[in-house]
Amino acid sequence: MNAFQRTFLVLAVYLLAFAESWCGVLRRYLGTQIDFLPALMVYAGLTASFSTVVLLAACGGLWYDALSANPLGVSVLPLFLVGWILYEKRELILREQPFAQVMLGGMASLLVPALTLLILSTYLPYENASTAIPTSWNMIPLVEFGYGPPGIRGPWPLVGWDTLAQGLILTVAGAMATPIFFRVFDRLNRALTYPVVSEPSFRSDREIKRGRMI
Repeated sequence: MNAFQRTFLVLAVYLLAFAESWCGVLRRYLGTQIDFLPALMVYAGLTASFSTVVLLAACGGLWYDALSANPLGVSVLPLFLVGWILYEKRELILREQPFAQVMLGGMASLLVPALTLLILSTYLPYENASTAIPTSWNMIPLVEFGYGPPGIRGPWPLVGWDTLAQGLILTVAGAMATPIFFRVFDRLNRALTYPVVSEPSFRSDREIKRGRMI
């Protein structure tokens, strides 16, 4: 992967992180915040170098957390795990098949918020251990995390039946977006890089030396 391809991937992560925080139309209609960063990490894990995967996970996670109610850095590890696992297993995955892209995008879009919820459930109670548990839930403002399923009242994550519906929405959205990312970035790569020409073993311009015995 050359510098142009890496730059376009970082730019795409930047635009996605800020577009998702700026546009709230889908969130109002669907009841959850759509996140396309896991789908982009699927593409990076299957096509980019390991350094690019680390760069995208770090930048995307920090930019996303900076514009949401998440503690800064909590999204970096889930995004990195998705990209790293796919990077290690890319030789065993039919990454050119649309069905594989859809399935991987859906699973990644569900795995990232699930890992984020797990980290929040572990981290927040320790961070707020000195906070007294309120006696009236009505007095606590609701804070919704950017990924959708994680939601907290005060410092305690809550999981309910709405979480299943939100997880389904995130899974479907990520599954639909992943093949689109493959199409767009593959065309962009073909436009910016020279095609690799494989030379056959036989060359028409080679010279055959003949000796006495021939």
